[in-house]
Amino acid sequence: DMVKTWVIEMARVNKGTLYIFCADQQFSTVFNQLEELGFIVRKFEWLKTNPNVMNGQHFWLSSGELCVVAKRPSAYYNGNCEKAYKILGSPIERNHPTQKPLDLFGEFILRSTQDGDTILDPFMGSGTTLVAAKQLKRNAIGIEISPEYCKIAQQRLDAQPNPLF
Repeated sequence: DMVKTWVIEMARVNKGTLYIFCADQQFSTVFNQLEELGFIVRKFEWLKTNPNVMNGQHFWLSSGELCVVAKRPSAYYNGNCEKAYKILGSPIERNHPTQKPLDLFGEFILRSTQDGDTILDPFMGSGTTLVAAKQLKRNAIGIEISPEYCKIAQQRLDAQPNPLF
């Protein structure tokens, strides 16, 4: 199926750690596929204090997002007994309907990469990963099919000061 094919391709091009936010229905497929490929895999949950209120008048708000975190056994990790969940109360810029907090992605980058490493975001959206990477002196490649979101991502990147080297 398409999810397994995509996961295999992401694993093929990855040398370190993958962070894959996915729907509840895809979570087990992604988790199990990466485990079969030899990655160390964990469930990460981001608990939102300000979830999107879409359809909130009809049913419970979806206030958590699942993320599969998968690390090659020899990959860099800069953490010590960190818990695989975060509750973040900082407001999220809503440039994109599934935008994630900049500080969350910054933490992922600090835990999993070193200065000068290159990060790939194949679903860039409004560029949160690229902004965090630039702030933390990492290289980043973003892929996005929407010209509108590419423009927003470029504006966000242009607004960042150049890191001092």
